[in-house]
Amino acid sequence: MPCEPAADFLILYGSQRGQAQSIAEEICQQAAERGFTADTSCLSKVEEYNVDRETRPVVFVVSTTGDGDPPDTAQKFVRRIKNKSLPCNCMSHLYYALLALGDTNYANFCNGGKTIDTRLQQLGAKHFYATGHADDGTGLEVVVEPWVDGLWEALQNTLSNMSSSNEPLAAYTDCTQNGNYKSGTDQEQNLEVDLQLLKLTDSPQGNVHLSDCSKVETCSATSVPSLKDSMPPLSECSLSVPTLPPSYLDVHLVQTTVE
Repeated sequence: MPCEPAADFLILYGSQRGQAQSIAEEICQQAAERGFTADTSCLSKVEEYNVDRETRPVVFVVSTTGDGDPPDTAQKFVRRIKNKSLPCNCMSHLYYALLALGDTNYANFCNGGKTIDTRLQQLGAKHFYATGHADDGTGLEVVVEPWVDGLWEALQNTLSNMSSSNEPLAAYTDCTQNGNYKSGTDQEQNLEVDLQLLKLTDSPQGNVHLSDCSKVETCSATSVPSLKDSMPPLSECSLSVPTLPPSYLDVHLVQTTVE
């Protein structure tokens, strides 16, 4: 019997009253509608996933309970990643996005998700999409819906980079402001462009000649696009204004008397 292909990404949720689980399941459903495949698991079911070896993008949905604590289903996972004996780069292979749920009517807003987010960063994991902080006090959907809508482009870019280079690349900056998602990359592209710097006092070679009366006349050489040479501004060029065409209507005014 042939093995089923691995899903495109993994969704892990930590839920106390079912809200994070419901959102995770909604993300999984929308993924299928958009042509993605996803595995979904609760953080408490450690036998179903292994972030130590996970090479797919991972989406975390984590709620907050008590005095800013992670939900009960995420406690074991949090204790594990907080182990001080873990190397600081043990999660450098992991690319993830995180949606934290909380309530501004209580202290330590979204601290359950923030705890996991901060620790994953300390262990070398990287965002492929901005962290979202949803407030149950004003309505979770205010942040959740636009966050999920923007997730798919970031996920597609990351999967494309993984398939082309066999290494996931971050597609979005690590912006963690509520509802503010800025595009960018975690790895800067090295673009080498050979540019010749021109001083304001220097004239581009072979392009213009200055006469004693400070008039500028253009060189007869044909101009071509260039990153090294610049053309003089239009204000410094001599302009030839065409003369008016000859008049074609001759009008004579004749004074007449009215009888």
